Amino acid sequence: MLKNMKKSTKSNLITLGIVVGFYVLIQILGAVGALTNSFSGQLVPICAYVVMAVSLNLVVGFLGELSLGHAGFMSVGAFSGTLVWVSLYDVAPHWLALILAFVVGGAMFALLTTLNFNIGMIVYPIAGACADGWLPKKLAEKNKKFGTYHNILIVLYLIGFVPILIGLDLNTVANSTVILFTIIRGVIAYAALQLPKKMPELWNKSAFHVGSGKLKLICGISIALAALSVVVLLVSTSLPQIIGNIVILLISVALAFALNHRVKLNPSYTEK
Repeated sequence: MLKNMKKSTKSNLITLGIVVGFYVLIQILGAVGALTNSFSGQLVPICAYVVMAVSLNLVVGFLGELSLGHAGFMSVGAFSGTLVWVSLYDVAPHWLALILAFVVGGAMFALLTTLNFNIGMIVYPIAGACADGWLPKKLAEKNKKFGTYHNILIVLYLIGFVPILIGLDLNTVANSTVILFTIIRGVIAYAALQLPKKMPELWNKSAFHVGSGKLKLICGISIALAALSVVVLLVSTSLPQIIGNIVILLISVALAFALNHRVKLNPSYTEK
């Protein structure tokens, strides 16, 4: 069985065995009182740093994405989880308190990393908008040494200072970002429905071509999930924030109609 196993699978199993063996060893040493208080205390940050290193490797090493403030985001999740654990320690079973701590801490970490991911990935559609004519082409100039869209990144960083200067809390910024991006994803799903009509030749050549029924099903589910997500987010959003999001959307639509005459779309696709 081991001979027919892939090399990566063997490596993963060996790593898992080492982790499990180390955990069992620590539990045995703790049970017999062989661990000092100093060593036990050091194990907590050591394990935290291991988790952070592995998660950073997943984001940067495997996905190739830029993770800004990774340690800070993890710290917010750890703090939130610890707060829940301490609050429930005396009023709930320890196993339940631990699970809820992970759920809340993970949710906070996910919220912040979603915001971080959105900021990092928005560079590419902005560059595409510059190429099509929606935005000045100079904005999408690449750095000759690193090949990055340095002008776009500078603008995004400057925009990122605005919430800090006017005193917006993190929850407001995160909610607004996720709401707007979720609406955009719904619009993209609706646009995908129009591909067979608007670009029939390119759609038939595309590697992502599917039948009409499947396309309607996939896009319909995507639109429904996007709409549901927006509704859920709006429930926990203040009225001024809702008005702000609406204003941003209206300005975007107005600019789209105003600049539509100067835009020359360059469709790109992957052939079968």
